[in-house]
Amino acid sequence: MWRVCRCWCSWVAAVSLVMIPVANALSRAYERSADRFALSSSPADPSAFVSAMRRLGAQNLAEDDPSRLVQWLFYSHPPLGERIASLNPSKPDW
Repeated sequence: MWRVCRCWCSWVAAVSLVMIPVANALSRAYERSADRFALSSSPADPSAFVSAMRRLGAQNLAEDDPSRLVQWLFYSHPPLGERIASLNPSKPDW
């Protein structure tokens, strides 16, 4: 019985280790879409969006530019630096 439980727990842990980054990537894609919608439905001045993102980041102690590995493993939302950089039309969208 204990051997089966230990095997099951190991299997669940392995699947979770793979699926969590996949779920985070999907969540980041939805957040990018929500950001684009918010910007398209707001007035022409994107400074309100930038101000809101900066305030939220300061309040939540968010890092502006985390490493790609940290972002891939742990971030369910795009980093603040990416969100703000998306407002610059000369740069590609995320």
